[in-house]
Amino acid sequence: MDRLFLATLGVASALIWVGVLVGIALKRRKEAGGQRRPDVPWMPILVVIAWANGVVPSFLNLVIAGRPPVDISASTTLAPPAAMAARFLPMLFVLFCAAALLHEKERPPAVGAGRMCLFLAPWAMGQLATLAAGKSIGPMTLVLLPVLALVAWKIGPPLRDLRIVGILTAVTAAGSLVLWKFAPEVGAVSAPSTGAKAALDQLLAGPYNHPNTLGMALVVGLPAVALFANRRWRFIATVVVVAATWLTGSRTAQFSVALILVAMYVLPRTGRARRGFFLLAAVLLISTLVLIPLTTTDPNAYSERGRIWMTSRDSWAGSPLFGGGVTFYPDTGRYVTAFGSFAFHGHNLFIHFLTTSGIVGAGALVIVVLAAVKASQRYLSRGHIFPAAFVLGFLALAFLEVATDFQNLSTLGFAVWTSLAVILFSHDQVTPTTSAPIRQAPAAHRLRA
Repeated sequence: MDRLFLATLGVASALIWVGVLVGIALKRRKEAGGQRRPDVPWMPILVVIAWANGVVPSFLNLVIAGRPPVDISASTTLAPPAAMAARFLPMLFVLFCAAALLHEKERPPAVGAGRMCLFLAPWAMGQLATLAAGKSIGPMTLVLLPVLALVAWKIGPPLRDLRIVGILTAVTAAGSLVLWKFAPEVGAVSAPSTGAKAALDQLLAGPYNHPNTLGMALVVGLPAVALFANRRWRFIATVVVVAATWLTGSRTAQFSVALILVAMYVLPRTGRARRGFFLLAAVLLISTLVLIPLTTTDPNAYSERGRIWMTSRDSWAGSPLFGGGVTFYPDTGRYVTAFGSFAFHGHNLFIHFLTTSGIVGAGALVIVVLAAVKASQRYLSRGHIFPAAFVLGFLALAFLEVATDFQNLSTLGFAVWTSLAVILFSHDQVTPTTSAPIRQAPAAHRLRA
């Protein structure tokens, strides 16, 4: 009963704070001037639902049933309230997407339909690969990303609509730190006795099952903090997110956050060379993402991720065109142990897509990434720093983690799916900026969100 009360209180408090912050954010929407925007803030609403989908079921289950073992071979059964939330929230997401499409049916999109097809290519190739592998397709994966893509393409939401991602990321970080202090049995896990993480007695996991998951959520959400109009709140949110990321012990997340901070606060000071610096960093990250896991031969490399990459390459060789389907990793982990006990996914975004969706899926992923890089360069020329910061952080994270499979909303869809969709479809790409040019801005806070 105490745990159920704590869960209810925690979720209610988080939702109340989110409601207050969203209200403040929406009240400030008027500062956009005459820029076209829908009457209803559809994208912020969808972000909140997607965030709740990743946080609420996990947190409820942690409080009611305790932390599950971190082992892919061990199945986890959600407590009834958590299971109910996990079923309800994706359906609510689809429902609001449908309402948005009906409400905005007369609105002409900002970009062509070809870009929407490009955005959906990794999802489509994953579906095709799963059918080719003779596996069943979950009904929700058939609609979740397509309906979000349709909404974002139709309304072309401005980048500033993603401020809610920054708010929710800061709320997640702050809430996790509160759990660390007052309920460590819920919000933290014991640190390993050896290795770099042994310096911490406990690792911060917050509302998620694993510290790395919290680290990833903070990485993909931190760039949106750059969209905050208030300099003080931006600084506070950044400090809170950085502190929480450090306590997760996730070195991948820590490096990614450091790179995002450079993009947010150093890149704007590089003058006209900013686009060149961004492109160079993106090319280096993409090259690392693709080449290192394809050439690694040491199974102990990168904290034993080499074993996963090598085994994944062997599995991909059996079906190079379509791979093993999007459920390959969880399906395989039930029966074999060659991947090790932590192969929830490919531990590299490119290897994950190559193994699950073959050449067609990996190719579609690369195309989307290149489109996001190109769009970020356009935004940089118009005074927008957020897309570049997000793309660099996403690529850095993708080297050793999988932030999305473009199939399931999961815990990170609130930031990954929505950010990519807005970057590719926003009206801000085709409307002239009204802010001062970047070269006249002394700091990142003067950039137009």
